[in-house]
Amino acid sequence: MSDPSLAAFAPDAARAACPTPATPPRGRRGVVGAGPDALGLLMLWLRRIEQRRKLDRLAREYPSYLLRDVGLRAEDLMREARKPFWRP
Repeated sequence: MSDPSLAAFAPDAARAACPTPATPPRGRRGVVGAGPDALGLLMLWLRRIEQRRKLDRLAREYPSYLLRDVGLRAEDLMREARKPFWRP
């Protein structure tokens, strides 16, 4: 059952052909066994870092009258840009 379109007709056979991996033991798993939750958290932090760098650049490069025109204040942008990446 290598064709994914056939999985709709024989879901049990498709599931048997692609078994789920064994669950790692509980406890300290290290970086290798961190799993998708750690990867998702890392990706979230990287997005926040990039977003806050862009906010900082906006606050520094654009005049305040242009920021006010779109409903933003430079002070608010700078406050958000100064937050650590782990804080929402």
